[in-house]
Amino acid sequence: MNKRFIVLALITAIVIVYTTFPAAFLASAQPAFIDLTTELNTNVVTREEFCVVLSKLFIKEYIGNSELPFKDIDLIKPENLVYIQLLYEKGVLKGSYDVEGNLSMFPDDIITKQEIFTLLGRVLGKTSEYILPFSDENKISSYAYKYIAWFAENHFMEANPGENFNPKEGLILDELIELMEKSYEFYQISDSAVTVKTLFGTGSRGFVDADPLKARFTQPYGVTCDKSGNVFVFDTYNNAIRKIDIKKNTLSTIAGKMVILDDNEFSRGYYLDGKLKDALMNRPVSGVFNSKGELIFADSENHTVRIIRANNVMYTYAGTTQGYLDGGRDEAKFNCPMAIAIDGTDHIYVADSLNNCVRKISPEGRVTTIAGIPKTEGCADGMADQSLFREPSGITVTSDGKIIYVADTGNHRIVKIENGKVTTIAGITDGNGDSLGGYKAGTVKNAMFNLPVGITLANGILIIADSGNNMIRAITPSGNVLKIAGNSEPGDRGGNPWEAMFNQPMGVYYNDGMIYIADTVNNKIKTMQFNVDLYQ
Repeated sequence: MNKRFIVLALITAIVIVYTTFPAAFLASAQPAFIDLTTELNTNVVTREEFCVVLSKLFIKEYIGNSELPFKDIDLIKPENLVYIQLLYEKGVLKGSYDVEGNLSMFPDDIITKQEIFTLLGRVLGKTSEYILPFSDENKISSYAYKYIAWFAENHFMEANPGENFNPKEGLILDELIELMEKSYEFYQISDSAVTVKTLFGTGSRGFVDADPLKARFTQPYGVTCDKSGNVFVFDTYNNAIRKIDIKKNTLSTIAGKMVILDDNEFSRGYYLDGKLKDALMNRPVSGVFNSKGELIFADSENHTVRIIRANNVMYTYAGTTQGYLDGGRDEAKFNCPMAIAIDGTDHIYVADSLNNCVRKISPEGRVTTIAGIPKTEGCADGMADQSLFREPSGITVTSDGKIIYVADTGNHRIVKIENGKVTTIAGITDGNGDSLGGYKAGTVKNAMFNLPVGITLANGILIIADSGNNMIRAITPSGNVLKIAGNSEPGDRGGNPWEAMFNQPMGVYYNDGMIYIADTVNNKIKTMQFNVDLYQ
């Protein structure tokens, strides 16, 4: 089937006296992604304004009891003194000498490009020996060169040969915001000290049960885990479900087999219930375990939800033929269900992609539509029965079933369904209400996604496979949207999450401090540790 897959919550200002700073605030304050469009609403950004934002974003340990040595301290706003103190204590802000030889901050002066990159570089602790290609690189002050070089080498900015850098000019506000957003993302990732690793898969497509370096998948779309931590892979274009035994480090096929190749040399799908050795599927994509340890999954091109019971037999859980119809399990109809989720009472939630709606299956097998206008695509929030989706393809739910999160893939947005209403929580539209796909970090009000698919919850944090951006991203409880691994270019590389590369990752699942990733076009299952405390 041809699918159309088509910086930052404002910190409350606290008035302080230079000599005293409330201990309670010092103990509880945490850096937050600040909405720079609110905090800095002019193209003229002063040193003081920039330093305050920098301190709020990046300084985690709040002490704020050093005496500032600047001659012009009286020019700093009293409520900002503590933020300046914090940067000074960390060695980020050092000041400059005035014409009389006095160490000063010059808080009201416009902050220059080279000063911005220097302060950010000191916060991140990054320098480089990279030779800058700018025609005026000799005008860059010696203190700033190594910091600017690191940002240029790591593509935080364009460094085209022959162009001017203009080190003593200011930075356009939009460029400053983008730089701060990228720097904060890098800061979060580098602080986590984790790596992206291939768990199983060679990268070449195929159908091979073997050790991690020889195993093969063919475009796996989804992953999930059982209560023992074993990983189950929905090996979509092999029409199979595979199991990775975490303790034994082995891969086995639990259901599905190659019958014949289609014209694209993919395994042709079929539909057959029965013993697992005989059962057949057609593009299984996503699944979950219920309280009985039974695996329930979306068999997308058979337009059904199916179940593997403890007796190693596959049954149809709900659905009959392609179409749309609510009702009992033996009469309901789906149209390419792409993802399912489960709550603590074994209710199943289905992203019914080509019906453009969200469905719910009771433990007794009753199918109902809970959001979207069936068979009608669009992009609209509001009452659930009047909302519009465009090929929703990812779904997760809180254990109490009160909040359902949906990756509305064709609309490049993440929405929630709560109390009978649909609300966009991240992703933007143009002036006509049409969705916009792309990449932008920041707060939920301005972040952008590109074909988000897989979605999972990690202690209140949403983790998303942003397939069109080749990234794994997170939405934090405070409303920040951050990259946690990957970059915009497709590729296949592990290691530091900031430098890791994916190729259209479709599935993510969080379990016990680990994110499991179906790196679909790379034909691999990858992992990375995830420290939820860094994103709370």
